[in-house]
Amino acid sequence: MAYPSKGQVHFRVSHINKVRYYPEVQNYKFAYNNYNEEGLPNVPFGKIPIRFDQLGYKIRYRVMCGGIWLLWVENGNTYIDGPDGYAGLGDGTPITAVEVKIVKK
Repeated sequence: MAYPSKGQVHFRVSHINKVRYYPEVQNYKFAYNNYNEEGLPNVPFGKIPIRFDQLGYKIRYRVMCGGIWLLWVENGNTYIDGPDGYAGLGDGTPITAVEVKIVKK
């Protein structure tokens, strides 16, 4: 879940054994007595692309896999295919933590 003080965070995750992503989630919203969460309970995911839509800002994020923080990923307002388009190893190693920063461009 994401809860920015401004702008909209959009993200999606991929099950560790799948190529396709779950549908995109936007921010942290309460609807039908459920919070917007990505993925399925107790099912690990291996890739996460994130984008942010506030003008003048960009989003930086990284994930922990196998007890090690991976390098930061930085995206604009569109998803990019390939290793620069998501955080995670994409090889079946589950993501155990995500760190996100919203910074001025």
